[in-house]
Amino acid sequence: MPRYVWVAELSTKSNFDHGSGEHRAIGEIVFDSTANAYANNPYIVLHLPGLILTKMRDRSFVQTLHAESRVFNVYSHPVEGGP
Repeated sequence: MPRYVWVAELSTKSNFDHGSGEHRAIGEIVFDSTANAYANNPYIVLHLPGLILTKMRDRSFVQTLHAESRVFNVYSHPVEGGP
């Protein structure tokens, strides 16, 4: 597992701007932030409604299907601190 990661939240236009002032997301992608520009697979986890893909140590992916799909508020606070 890399020491540093990026997390990108995924949304649709209607979920992100649905009029309540709260921005909503439907999934996330976790990236290896230490991967170089030529890395062919910097993804660690991909979570979408009904699907989770997890990269294993041998760089293969394990697919998990799940029926539960939740819309959630996007994270809006920066992470502080560090090593």
